[in-house]
Amino acid sequence: MYNTNDHYSLGGSLSLETTLEALGHASKIFQSKLSKLTKLQNITIAEWTLLKQIAAGLITQDQMASALGLDNSTLSRQLKSLTEKALVTKTAVGQDRRQLKYSLDEVGESALTLVNTAYEQTVQAVFKHWPEEEQQQLQIMLNRLTHSISKVVEK
Repeated sequence: MYNTNDHYSLGGSLSLETTLEALGHASKIFQSKLSKLTKLQNITIAEWTLLKQIAAGLITQDQMASALGLDNSTLSRQLKSLTEKALVTKTAVGQDRRQLKYSLDEVGESALTLVNTAYEQTVQAVFKHWPEEEQQQLQIMLNRLTHSISKVVEK
């Protein structure tokens, strides 16, 4: 188990490297839990993400690719899997009938609802003993960290 207490410097504060390692470790633990939640509904995390996009009204492949930053070949494979699992239905539209629109089937709606509920329960359990102020502070700090990392990576 990762223990941040093992990585304090002499001054008593965590090094930035250790902080990023701890965040990475927390992310891996949470991703593992999320993977288990989605597998219970016979979907992957990526497929759950697509179901959420379709439910939110992003119904064409171009809309989803743009919103998620995915290339069309990856997205096509994932949408094909959802269609084969009868979670979504595709409908050809437009004059040439080449554009496809996707909608959730009953099974897809059910899977999405069940995973969303389990996800929300997990998040609530994680932060159950955190005061609201600390949750807000964490969000602010994570937003700042994301912004700072993005600026460095873009250079």
